[in-house]
Amino acid sequence: PNRIRVIDFPNVLETEPENDPATLVAVESPVAFNGVLQEPGDVDWFKLNGKKDQTLEFTVFARRSLRSPTDSWLEIYNAAGGLLAANDDSGGPDSLLSFKFPEDGVYLVAIRDQLRDGSPLHAYRIEVALPQPSLSLGIDELVRYQSQIVEVPQGASMAVLLRAQRVNFGGDLNLYWEEAPAGLQLSTNTIAANQSYI
Repeated sequence: PNRIRVIDFPNVLETEPENDPATLVAVESPVAFNGVLQEPGDVDWFKLNGKKDQTLEFTVFARRSLRSPTDSWLEIYNAAGGLLAANDDSGGPDSLLSFKFPEDGVYLVAIRDQLRDGSPLHAYRIEVALPQPSLSLGIDELVRYQSQIVEVPQGASMAVLLRAQRVNFGGDLNLYWEEAPAGLQLSTNTIAANQSYI
């Protein structure tokens, strides 16, 4: 399949040569930076306006969705060229960086390949936006690569380990089972704020 990501962000495309950050135009967030690391050692630069105490997430899409060979290394610099933050692969195979701006001003975003590789196939996309809350619930596998089957004997019960992964929010989670099969009920319906699984 040809995968298409649809999201309401303005796009900024890299322009060659952009090795001199002074020639770049600063943009506002949310925004998506797009480009290709065209040759070994290539580093692409973008310029972003930041506001004091604002936290933004920088999410790279390369290997996981573009099937790009890029092993991303992401960096954020202040206007004077001082390195403030860097990330390799917190987002799985791609970079993911949450950054709080220390002051109002212009900041530089740099991306390169971890091994300083590059080619016409080394495409990437960096989405910059406010952090969004998310929740994923799952049942741990008992056998690797095999989904757990929940079998409830008649008149009895079945225990499962339910894991909750909260991102950018906290507090208790109240669980409800809508349209449960006749005769079945959920006996534990709260995951406390200090718990990640029950």
